[in-house]
Amino acid sequence: MADAYLFTVLTRSPFRGIELERWPALKAYFDRIGGRQSARRSRQSAPDTLGEMATQKDVQRIALSLPGTSEVKGRFAFSVARRDKQKAFVWVWRERVKPKKPRVPNPAVLAVRVADLDEKNVLLGLDGEKFFTEPHYDGFPAVLVRLSKVTAAELRQLVTSAWRCMAPRSALSESKPMSAYGRSRARPRRR
Repeated sequence: MADAYLFTVLTRSPFRGIELERWPALKAYFDRIGGRQSARRSRQSAPDTLGEMATQKDVQRIALSLPGTSEVKGRFAFSVARRDKQKAFVWVWRERVKPKKPRVPNPAVLAVRVADLDEKNVLLGLDGEKFFTEPHYDGFPAVLVRLSKVTAAELRQLVTSAWRCMAPRSALSESKPMSAYGRSRARPRRR
């Protein structure tokens, strides 16, 4: 059991700035265990804990784990019911590739609702590699997220925060409100 835990701890070493090359015996152990098929399967099934790049599969898993969430039929989008209406909180970005032609889904980018335009501006100012916008979203509380630039753990915070923006109060009472990066945040009042 301790060996399995040691392997788990060592998988996080690159994200902590620890280079295993300084300890040849640990490096050999990590490579030996990491080469096993069961270890590879385990690492693929739990990307949240490993700091790996987020995928659409992670988006789906996270979104559907939230109360009242449903997947929109025919497109990659997730919504929650509020007052007899479905309110989308996460969806694939539909990019306009050619002028005057229909937008096409870009599976590498996700549109995520945020609480308000202030939060949108904060996220855009934090990291231009992860977050961006386009004129179509001007004045709308949503930010575009490059999946290849966020970890599954960051994605979980973003999707959960987006869900909190759109979920009914009854569902919100089940969990503590947070912004995309974990700070406590009250939900804005809808008028």
